[in-house]
Amino acid sequence: MQTDRTATRATLYLALGWAIWRLPLFAFSAGMSAMRPAEVRGWAVSILAGAFLLTFVFNACGGSVLVVALFHGTLDILITSPTGGPAASR
Repeated sequence: MQTDRTATRATLYLALGWAIWRLPLFAFSAGMSAMRPAEVRGWAVSILAGAFLLTFVFNACGGSVLVVALFHGTLDILITSPTGGPAASR
């Protein structure tokens, strides 16, 4: 995506795509369907922040999708682990 647009513009398109991809979760996920407007805005900001973080990682490692996938997977495990993991809120 960055071959014909800036990294910022490509990231904004990526974040929009991710948000659209996840919209059905608002109909099927009890936690997401119960979100209030402020929480939905926070969700959207987190999608945008994640897109910028992963764009940074992609560009910093010379465009390696593998590194980005491993980084994303590691974050998912740490953030959503049912065991609490080191990133659990206390």
